[in-house]
Amino acid sequence: MLERKRSVALKAYRKTALVMAEQFLPAIGQIPKGVFSSGNGDPRKRYDCEWVLNTMEGRHFVRGGDYICTGPAGEQWNVAAEIFEATYEPAP
Repeated sequence: MLERKRSVALKAYRKTALVMAEQFLPAIGQIPKGVFSSGNGDPRKRYDCEWVLNTMEGRHFVRGGDYICTGPAGEQWNVAAEIFEATYEPAP
């Protein structure tokens, strides 16, 4: 016997939490708190070394230009520059 699945109505939601964000630009020494070298190379001498950010989901690799966001509870995550600039806007 086949069961009929009920359709579920989707609702749109908008995030309203305020986040602090800083762009990660290692070439000019702009390294937000929480970002660190993975140990593969000296970040003071090589800008192509691997950079890491500990997030709630585990370690994430960070690329130059990414934004490092800090949420209301202190949680951090990285967002690619093109996604950040299309998704976030400055707070009033």
